[in-house]
Amino acid sequence: MQKKIIRLVSSWQFTLILLLLLCTSYVFLTFTERPYEKWINFIFHTPAGLILYIGLIVNLISLNIRIACSRLKRKTVTLESIKNMDTYIELPANAPHLGETITAWAKKKGFHTDTDKNYVIALKGKLSFLPGTLFRTGLIVLMTALLFSAYLRKTEEAVFHEGDKLFGKNIYLTSIKSNLPEEFLQVGEKSIFKLNGVSATLSTSTKTYSITSGFPTKIKGKYYRITNLGFSQPFSVGKSPTENADIDILPPGKTDTLTLPSGDPLTITLQPEKTIKKGLITGKLYNLKTPLYSISFKNKNGNNIEGLSIRPLESIAFGEVDISLGKNSLFVKIQSVYDPALVFIYTGILLTFSGLIFMFSRFFWYEKQMCAVFTDKTVLIGYRKEFYKKWGIQKFHRWKDVFVSGTESSVNKAQTTD
Repeated sequence: MQKKIIRLVSSWQFTLILLLLLCTSYVFLTFTERPYEKWINFIFHTPAGLILYIGLIVNLISLNIRIACSRLKRKTVTLESIKNMDTYIELPANAPHLGETITAWAKKKGFHTDTDKNYVIALKGKLSFLPGTLFRTGLIVLMTALLFSAYLRKTEEAVFHEGDKLFGKNIYLTSIKSNLPEEFLQVGEKSIFKLNGVSATLSTSTKTYSITSGFPTKIKGKYYRITNLGFSQPFSVGKSPTENADIDILPPGKTDTLTLPSGDPLTITLQPEKTIKKGLITGKLYNLKTPLYSISFKNKNGNNIEGLSIRPLESIAFGEVDISLGKNSLFVKIQSVYDPALVFIYTGILLTFSGLIFMFSRFFWYEKQMCAVFTDKTVLIGYRKEFYKKWGIQKFHRWKDVFVSGTESSVNKAQTTD
């Protein structure tokens, strides 16, 4: 029973079953919102998902062990095993020096031979399982690292301005650089606004770093990247003191809500400089360098005041409400990630892709085996190829005259016709 369980766990059929179950769970979740996030949560944070995921890791480990052991262990040969090979021939035992002939032929073909008075085993491509093993090892390392990452990863995200200290560490945000244009044309509902040109300079006591929205930068064991950009806008209402508000209204079309000193909400968004129409296409032109805000709020009478336009360093008065804006600046939202498993994730990816590249060698690097067993009356000679079996059978039967004649000239002839 125990052997049957081990055989099942280390089988390709078990691999296929686990992969089908994981794929089926994803297909089922595609009928819901945000399926990928729910699928990741199912795999790493539910008992059923963990059983499937860990089961697949165990299966891959078992496969590596089983394949390596079967290929590296010393080969044995019997009459029955030869009959189970791709092809075999049976010759009378009266051929002189047949064992020496087979051994000489195999060595000329580049086979490693193991000979005895009762058998000959010739093997080629014994280590050809290594590319697949490397690929599976990469998957094992990657999947294990992802599992640990799901539970050990710590993520922080906050808004910072120039001069701020990051997350209580001795890391300071010294400058924010952006390429916000004076003319930004947005066409359609989806914005093409990107953070590609945004960067921030971080400084420690000994070194200066630059972070962007792209690949994260490692600083003191943590990874930092920019996830958002917005306007930091000083404002005052009436005679109240000036306050600073971080307005998250990028990309254009996004709306943010501020709280006035009275406690009332103030809605703010970007207002286009002009609207351009060409046929069925409508585009809105925004000035992101000196933004034009559109604000809405309720007055004391509870009436909605909408669509008031104002720029930085300007003031507007509407009834009893007087709103003044100061000079704006930029803020960035920075994400900090601590993930002790990240180096193993990169290692797993490297091993996996290395295995994939080396898998191309399997077109010409594969196992070939020829065996012969001597009895009192007959000699059974069998041949097996891991791939291209039909071609292997044809070649083997072209070579059999070597074993029938046992002459050196036949050996050379078979060598040239291979």
